[in-house]
Amino acid sequence: MYKTFQSGMLSWSARVGGGMIAVAFIAGCSGGSAMNLAKKQEQAGDYNAAVTSYEQIATTAPGTPEARQAKLAVARIQLSDLKQTEQGVATYRSVVDSDPKSDEGLTAAYQLGLHYFRLEDFDNAATSFQGVINAQPTSETAGNAQLMLAKTYEKAGKLADAEQTYNAFSSLHAENPNAAIALETRAKLLDQLGNKTEAIASRQRIVREFGNTTGAQEVVELAKQGLQAEGAVVPSVLTPETMSDTERAQMRRENIRDRDRPQSTRSAAETVRRANIFGVNADDLMSSMNITTDEQGTMYDAMFSMATVMFLSEQYKDAGALYQRAIELAEEDQDRNGVWENLGPSYQGLASVYKKLGLNQLASQAMSDAMKSNPQLLDQIIDSGLVDYGSGDYERAIEIWQGIAGINPGKDGTIFYNIGLAYKHLKDTPSEVEAFEHAVAANPDDKDALQSLAEVLYYRASQRQRSYLFQDAVEDKGTADSYLEIGMLSAKFGYWVPAQSQFNIGARVAKNEEKLELAAGMNAMKAVAMLQRSPDKPEAAVETLQPALTAFPESYLVRYASAMFAQAKGDKEKAVAEYKKAISLKPRDSEPVRSLASFYLAQGDKAAALATYAAFMEQNPSNDAIRQAHDLLKLETTSQPTGMQ
Repeated sequence: MYKTFQSGMLSWSARVGGGMIAVAFIAGCSGGSAMNLAKKQEQAGDYNAAVTSYEQIATTAPGTPEARQAKLAVARIQLSDLKQTEQGVATYRSVVDSDPKSDEGLTAAYQLGLHYFRLEDFDNAATSFQGVINAQPTSETAGNAQLMLAKTYEKAGKLADAEQTYNAFSSLHAENPNAAIALETRAKLLDQLGNKTEAIASRQRIVREFGNTTGAQEVVELAKQGLQAEGAVVPSVLTPETMSDTERAQMRRENIRDRDRPQSTRSAAETVRRANIFGVNADDLMSSMNITTDEQGTMYDAMFSMATVMFLSEQYKDAGALYQRAIELAEEDQDRNGVWENLGPSYQGLASVYKKLGLNQLASQAMSDAMKSNPQLLDQIIDSGLVDYGSGDYERAIEIWQGIAGINPGKDGTIFYNIGLAYKHLKDTPSEVEAFEHAVAANPDDKDALQSLAEVLYYRASQRQRSYLFQDAVEDKGTADSYLEIGMLSAKFGYWVPAQSQFNIGARVAKNEEKLELAAGMNAMKAVAMLQRSPDKPEAAVETLQPALTAFPESYLVRYASAMFAQAKGDKEKAVAEYKKAISLKPRDSEPVRSLASFYLAQGDKAAALATYAAFMEQNPSNDAIRQAHDLLKLETTSQPTGMQ
């Protein structure tokens, strides 16, 4: 990929050297363009003079493509020739900031990603590559960036993210020569992750879709060998004879659409297609299927239905274009017919398409736009998940609800309660427990969620003692321990308002029960919640924490709260020290271990996180949850990237 990009840069340099229109003349330049002069200075190795010339061009024509091209040249020289790393990075960033969607902006962001990738600064590399993808998803540069993003995830040991990114690339850039290679690389990663079923499906797709593609035969043979090694079916190559009825009908529609479109309309249709990031003209697509609007003007209903069908058949770009167009038509018609009942689900469908294509930022933006348009749309989406739930499609219901979690924290209790019920039907007990925990954390007053959590802990998760705490809350017994347990859940999931309330009440109850150390601990946790809610006003939180620390300096809960408090304030050294102190006071409790490991990971220190897990396992070898976290992190740390062929 790097060589490909370099050849692109050489091509760009040749165009510059071939003589662009002069935007300024530099003193001493007789007759030649300013860009030509700068280029000659660069080729002669007079880099400082070249930088001066390029910078004068950028100053003379600010905001123009020529100015951005000149800045690209400056950044390239600063990084590669003058070894002025900070200046080069800053110059590339200035090009991105000037116009992130321009060719130059995309190039600058991509080059930044390559720079960070070489330095093995994978977080910044991923951010840069993702910026290119979000700016112009279907551009050639974005395709290169998506492949490099996948390789970045590989190098960082994030194999699941890498395989999802390769899969997204193969859908978003299906015509790219590297699409088949991306699918085979994805299959290898799935093999490493132990997901044989998906690996087989990925290789079958290679054979089926790329079997007759020029230049892909080597990859196709690799895929066939992989399938044969697993004893899996090697499918037939996709031809008109081997197509399903649905695929054959789609091909006929596309052929008819291209054949029958009048020449006079092709230019306009192409303009619409190019304006859509999916590269699909939704109106044209509906017309090719002989679906037209009726007198009631409900074309958007038909578009929504077809989009859903295409999404389920993995025709993501067609589905995305139809969802997007349905939203546009419905919102135009909103004053006349009111809020369309499928407007929320259409936004949710559009967001799901974006996620399938690796465009998570656009997915979030789609949902944000939906809520700004009409807050009631969230209820529509919740209800659409209930339809799938009622029909037994629990996986789809979970996907819908997870896509809207966190948009409105006031709805999270209901959303995660529904997710918990779906996981119960799927007999996925760990996910069921987490979903009901999340529901209780968001809304501790929800008796149904409390009861469901108590039941799954008692009957299926083998956590009977813990289940009693939630059953006490159901029965309004209000013990200090139950308030502590629920408050810690609210804190764990970041619901600081209910967390503060639970700790506040729990501290009073503990005091009445003459559990003074527990009361101090809950007051300390209350201080954490106060700081999280009002980080710009820490005085009251400090006043709440300090008495607890003074009275019970050897309390596990007080020191754990002190660690969380220090982390929230950005005091890294104190946070680490306090987490370690809490662990020493209660060496069998895994929560501060998880918190400390997560803190290290947030700092990019995987080695320290692994050491934290390992030290805990030495004393608690039977803790399967920590062992699993340790083993997964170790796999991410030691895995070698498969690389593109």
